[in-house]
Amino acid sequence: MKNVEVLGINFALSELNAEGLYGVKFSHALIKNAKTFEEEAKKIKSTLVYPEEFLVYNKEMEKTFKEHALKDENGELVITDNKYQIAPEKIEIFKEVEKEKREANSEVLNKAKEIEDKYNDALDNENVNVSIVYVKLEELPETITPDQMSALSFMIEDI
Repeated sequence: MKNVEVLGINFALSELNAEGLYGVKFSHALIKNAKTFEEEAKKIKSTLVYPEEFLVYNKEMEKTFKEHALKDENGELVITDNKYQIAPEKIEIFKEVEKEKREANSEVLNKAKEIEDKYNDALDNENVNVSIVYVKLEELPETITPDQMSALSFMIEDI
């Protein structure tokens, strides 16, 4: 199982609403697997550590975005697709400031890119530390929904 799959399953398990799902074998497997995937996900995520200078740069850029952002009638920032919208009259100024900051921090940005690339490459590595506790189809609770079954399919033997 690849590291990227570990992260995906961990996310699915953390989002899973297991309310109403009962059964000793099933609950045991679910608890064991959730713990295993959470521990492995933490290890994987801990390898993506940015230098302090990069974090400072990000805070500076966020401040720059906010200074030049478009605001609605209540003075709130306009955000579309998780991105600040730059006020049309401030676009040229923003581009100049952004370029200056990017050039001034090029070494820090290159280092952060190297770290991200190494992390992304590691997501394709096989994770040998994952030991899955399986359950049989007939051990699943009768009340399991299709969405729950889909999220848990990695641990069901007969699927």
